Amino acid sequence: MELVEHVITANSGRQAAAIAAAAGISPQEMEHLLRLQVPAIAARIHERAGNDEAELEAVFDLLEDGEAEEYLQKEREITTRDAVADGEDILEHLYGSLEAARTAAPVPEGMSPELAARLMTFSAVLTVAAMTRRYRTEILPAMSAAAAGSGREGGILSLLIAALIDGLIKGLTRALLPRRRRRRTRYSYRYRRRRRRSSRRSYRRRASRRRRRRSSSVLEDILGNVLKNL
Repeated sequence: MELVEHVITANSGRQAAAIAAAAGISPQEMEHLLRLQVPAIAARIHERAGNDEAELEAVFDLLEDGEAEEYLQKEREITTRDAVADGEDILEHLYGSLEAARTAAPVPEGMSPELAARLMTFSAVLTVAAMTRRYRTEILPAMSAAAAGSGREGGILSLLIAALIDGLIKGLTRALLPRRRRRRTRYSYRYRRRRRRSSRRSYRRRASRRRRRRSSSVLEDILGNVLKNL
């Protein structure tokens, strides 16, 4: 399933319909908007993560946490202030400012640029939610299957096994445990935290740097699969 299909079909289409109703447009118009904006935002995430290790690790913090997926599950969640705040945070982080993000917003035919720009906030939070769902429903099961198998498969399965060995999905256990409710995405906070960690460990030995490069390579490969068929 394409990433955008996870958004459009979420909760039997109720998530997109709720946004459409709030915006005063039809569900069909909302679908056209999502088909333009979700791939654009996902591509932006992929581009940034490919050039910045802290960005890549911040993305995986979100995927492993898993809470963003609630935006695909609960109709009442998608039009809340939390959803708006999370979406604006994602856009500001990815584009440098909310204004720059709205200027770059793809606009479907027949919709005003102003409305498309405002709705990009919801497209952003739904994109991260869809990435989380694909990671948890497609990538993690593939990891489990690879770990249970012989380990002789090539390509992505070998990398997934390496990811398991390196402990790159240790956050899964935390994601499955009950927790207190909190803001779900907060992309920029996670990036700043990862950036500080990267700075503190910059003095480590060359061997440690090699291990980090190998881990980053695995993460990049997994993220590529999360974002496949945008």
